[in-house]
This record gives sequence, structure tokens and C-alpha cells, in this order.
Amino acid sequence: MPSLDLKPRPQTLRLLPAMEIEDYFTADIAESWRRCLRIWQQAGRVEDKPFGVRRPIYIPSPGKCLGKEFASRFRYEWEFLLPKLESPTELHRICAFDLLVLVAWEYYCNVDPLPAAMEKITAPIPEPALSDIRAEYTAFTGQTVGQFLPFLLDHG
Repeated sequence: MPSLDLKPRPQTLRLLPAMEIEDYFTADIAESWRRCLRIWQQAGRVEDKPFGVRRPIYIPSPGKCLGKEFASRFRYEWEFLLPKLESPTELHRICAFDLLVLVAWEYYCNVDPLPAAMEKITAPIPEPALSDIRAEYTAFTGQTVGQFLPFLLDHG
């Protein structure tokens, strides 16, 4: 009888074809934004799973992986995203929003307090994110990014 090899085997999952994740990032946030935006454009945003969607198994998309890495590397430079929230380009608005949510959720949820300046962001929540939020969080009645981020951390 053959023996069963139950040791875990390292698995590799190449999420970003043709480039390694490091190739998307430099020390310059604007250049990193430009590089990542090419991937985010394919799905129309960073987030790949709208609020309220439940899946038994979830593997983040390449764009979501880049978004988490972007949020990690530039979490203290999040103010770079503020002008993007007011951009005439829909893709810039939704990506900036998704990244701010990642920064708030990953780095200010149960770790550090949310910076007061984040609560003062007056830019409106872009669609389709606002519709997703309304479907998931019926208690949320706000309209702005600054209203949503503390709500998310309280009601996550």
C-alpha cells in the first residue's frame, strides 16, 4: 500500500502575469499608482468582492492583491488619494475609495485610531460602492467617505 504524503506542499499562485508584484511599486506613490492603475482598470476598481457578497471560498484577484500591497506600503501617505476622490475620472474615484477603505480596515481597525483627518473627508462615496454599502449596511445613512470609514470600523 503506498504511503500518503500528508506534509503540506508549498503552493505558488502567480497572480500577476508578466510582472512580479515588486515591479508595480517604487518609492514614489504617484508612479506606483500609475503602474497599478493598469491592473485595476481591467476590473474597473480595486475591490473584487462588493460589500454584502458572501463566498464559501475567496481568492483575491490580482487587482485586490495589488490594492492591499499599495495600502500597506503607502498607508501613511493616504492623503495622496484625496485629489483622486475628486477626479473627473470614475476609475480614479472608485480606486481611491477602495484603497482608503483598505488602509482604514487593514491598519486602523483594532490597531491605531483612525486619523481624524480621514473622518473629515467630504468627497462623496463613488458608485458602485455606495449602492453596495447601502445594500450591506442599512444603518449607514451617510454620503461621504469621511462618514463611512469610521462607520465601517465600528460596524465592519
